[in-house]
Amino acid sequence: KNKEKKIIGYINDKPFKFDCPKKIEPTSLVLMPTLDCNYRCLYCYARSGEKKKSMSFELAKKSVDLLIDSCKKNKIIETSIMLHGGGEPFLESNWDFIENLVSYVEKQALINNIKISLNGITNGYLSLKQINFITEHFNQLSISLDGPKEYHDKQRLHLRSDGKLEGSFDKVMNSIKEFDKRAFDYGFRATLSKEGFQDFTRFIDFFRTETKATGLNVEPIYSWGRQKNTNVMGPNIEDFAK
Repeated sequence: KNKEKKIIGYINDKPFKFDCPKKIEPTSLVLMPTLDCNYRCLYCYARSGEKKKSMSFELAKKSVDLLIDSCKKNKIIETSIMLHGGGEPFLESNWDFIENLVSYVEKQALINNIKISLNGITNGYLSLKQINFITEHFNQLSISLDGPKEYHDKQRLHLRSDGKLEGSFDKVMNSIKEFDKRAFDYGFRATLSKEGFQDFTRFIDFFRTETKATGLNVEPIYSWGRQKNTNVMGPNIEDFAK
């Protein structure tokens, strides 16, 4: 029981524990479906893909049930569920989990008369089947794209089935074009290197002119996770803040 009252997190790769309230009544939900990933980004804070552990469907169901119970108790009629990174949430090898989870969420929303919006974070390396499913069942995506091709492909590397790494820009842009055809709502998370920061105006213009994104979140590369092994550099933080 004492262990159940502790949640383990990480700061700068060092574990820490903090007390969890005896009663949790969430008003929204964030799930991390897997730690596995089909990328090996040079700066990845989570070192995604180095561990293959994934969330069980039973745990996901219990989490959704907890959210539903809390919404009913507190008379909340609208809520949201986010599929977050720790790996790639929409990994094709974990796709059965996604389909089963979405089916369960939609069923529970209908039974309990609660509007649940589904949102997700993705690296954008998606098949047409996945894009069609996401478009039909999700409300919004945040897609990781690190600017123009020469910057993105240096940092965000796709792990091929033969173990070799390759740039992922073209595949992600194909996914974006498919979402644009369907008028699907998406935004970007862009991670900025030192070189990208020096070309910042072009970096921003790329997103404005080449996509139909409704939002853009730009963050610098930080010194933790896989960055400590690859030494890819971010901009000076003070300069970035300005």
